[in-house]
Amino acid sequence: MLTFGDLEKLPQKDLTHDFTCLEGWTVPAVKWRGVALQTLLLLAEPQPEARYVQASAGEFSIALQLESAGHVLLATYLGDASVPPEHGGPVRLIVPGGDCFMNIKWLDHLELCREPGPNTAKTIALGRLPAPEDHGS
Repeated sequence: MLTFGDLEKLPQKDLTHDFTCLEGWTVPAVKWRGVALQTLLLLAEPQPEARYVQASAGEFSIALQLESAGHVLLATYLGDASVPPEHGGPVRLIVPGGDCFMNIKWLDHLELCREPGPNTAKTIALGRLPAPEDHGS
């Protein structure tokens, strides 16, 4: 188990990416810094049968294919300061190019798996969106 202090001692990576919400708004050029998920995977030395990493925070969970996890970041900094709690700190998963719900706030658990676990983050996020209005009535 790695602590926040352990993450800060690992090689750091900077990432700038636009954050687009399913609600239709975008925050351009958000600057993050943290540890590449690939760095953690190298430390973990996954068994050959591991194909996914399940990333979770409480009831929010997504599965990422290991082969595509190279661009994912465990962000500990937003701009020049620690990621504040309201933005998912102390550790937030950042998946550039992924849907907004994939950028899991308050990340607390990573698990290597053979098969993908449930994508509860998508279900929860879509359930929070307002229902589309029926324009045909």
